[in-house]
Amino acid sequence: MWLTVIRMAHRAVRTPIPGRQWSGKHRRPIVMTKWRIRNTVNRLERQAENDRLISKPFLTQEEEYGHALKRKIIARAELHEVRKQTLPEHKRMEDHFEHLNVHKNWGHE
Repeated sequence: MWLTVIRMAHRAVRTPIPGRQWSGKHRRPIVMTKWRIRNTVNRLERQAENDRLISKPFLTQEEEYGHALKRKIIARAELHEVRKQTLPEHKRMEDHFEHLNVHKNWGHE
């Protein structure tokens, strides 16, 4: 039945698809164009290449454990120094409350 519907689809007026049109029993058939086929082939080739690269690791598990530890420590120290340089200078509480220090004596009038 579906083959008949698909083969005669160019003659018949397309009826509305109920619900979600790309999934389910009465879904809209996907038109396979040359671009869709090309993209699918490219995606499958890329996936096969990724699977091939993952199957042959460059480092063993022993070499991989902690291989970037020194680089991470150096990068963290550099970041700490940069952040330390951008901090403002420390201020004393006396400087902060200096505007309240108008009179030095208790019995001012």
